[in-house]
Amino acid sequence: MKNSPHILCPICQYKAGNYSINVSTYSIYKCANCGLEYTDPLPTNHELFSFYSNYSDVRANKEIVKLNASKNLQLLEKFGLNTKSRILDFGCGTGGFIEVAGENCFAIDLIKKNHPQIFQSIEELPCKKFDFITLWGVLEHLNEINSTMSLLSSMLNDNGYLIITTVNAEGIIPYYHKPPEHLTYWTKNSLKILAKNIHCKIEEISDYFMFQRNDIYFNRLLSRTPKKYSNKIMLSISTLPEVVKVPTNELLVVLKKSSPHKNKSTKCPS
Repeated sequence: MKNSPHILCPICQYKAGNYSINVSTYSIYKCANCGLEYTDPLPTNHELFSFYSNYSDVRANKEIVKLNASKNLQLLEKFGLNTKSRILDFGCGTGGFIEVAGENCFAIDLIKKNHPQIFQSIEELPCKKFDFITLWGVLEHLNEINSTMSLLSSMLNDNGYLIITTVNAEGIIPYYHKPPEHLTYWTKNSLKILAKNIHCKIEEISDYFMFQRNDIYFNRLLSRTPKKYSNKIMLSISTLPEVVKVPTNELLVVLKKSSPHKNKSTKCPS
């Protein structure tokens, strides 16, 4: 198969083949080297801003977001989170995570929010260095992966952590190709290359579990199942708790900044 001469995998720079999946005005390629599935052409920042200005997600119920935020903070404690740790939540959405994380957490989101700890750009942040930078379901939305992730890596204190959840292209739970919302779909190999590119090492890659309302979870899970079967299954879940901990089609990735020198943390203003 001949390669497409002008289309390269954004992670390993391998040339794309001619085959792609067409979704609306976009094409989805799968890298033959690292396995990453990626979108071409990438939407511009203006197009993304327009898309997310009217964006909503039925799965992102406020109480569910906070419940998962508490669970995710417990994960950070495993890697040394304490009351003095500084956190940046990149792509915070409605801000549920920072509400749970507290005053030492700041956030960035594309859409302006009326919250004193949420900013639209890195330049506006009162802190420039962090112990933890989190991207909860954000990596697959980025149209400038390498520059964004390199910048975030540079904002970590020595031995700081990037915590990522993102679409698993190798998992058993199905997912949709849905640009311009999701632009990349990840494999463990592509994540390892990303880590190397941004001078981090992988501490953990594992399946990601989250809390969700059972009706929303099973509606999504059965979205490709014929109605006569899915309706019967939905009737049978009435005995389950309203909120359940479920597997997802995402990976949890913990990256640690590789640094030979240990410098003092840069503190935020009090």
